[in-house]
Amino acid sequence: WETKPTIVIETGIARGGSLVNSAMALELNGGSGMVIGIDIDIREHNRKKIEEHKFKDRIKMFQGSSTDASVFEKVKEQIKPSDRVMIVLDSNHTFDHVLAELKLWGGLVSKDCYLVVADTMLYYATKDVVGSTKWKSGNDPLSALNEYLLTTDKYIADDVMNGKLIFSSSFNGYMKARS
Repeated sequence: WETKPTIVIETGIARGGSLVNSAMALELNGGSGMVIGIDIDIREHNRKKIEEHKFKDRIKMFQGSSTDASVFEKVKEQIKPSDRVMIVLDSNHTFDHVLAELKLWGGLVSKDCYLVVADTMLYYATKDVVGSTKWKSGNDPLSALNEYLLTTDKYIADDVMNGKLIFSSSFNGYMKARS
């Protein structure tokens, strides 16, 4: 609400609930803007439900990897110089993948808008995540974010937002762009 993005880019679509939620938020936030979703596998039944939703005109989906430069270029073409861009990274939660996403997408976030790195709680896991051979402390989104922040001064942690969301799956994943 406070940052008023006009473009929300979300990596990882799954069932599309987050895309729809962001589209509704844009509607409530002034009636303009677009949500762009990227996923390596957009299941047909999920695509159909999203395309039938009341806010379908606010949603564009791209199938492909969020670390693919050609997908990045297609999405970047949707952004006008006057847009205010927010990014939510919520696809493959491994260190290498999230770090690659951060390096590729991190420069697009507009001043005073958010970069949200989802599922940072995996960093705090004391044991391997049950059922996962990949997600565990050290191979997680927050470790990737911490590594990325060593290479840029563009972002600052939003202590207020992170403090409000202490029980969130994305604790310490809310970063505000300084430039």
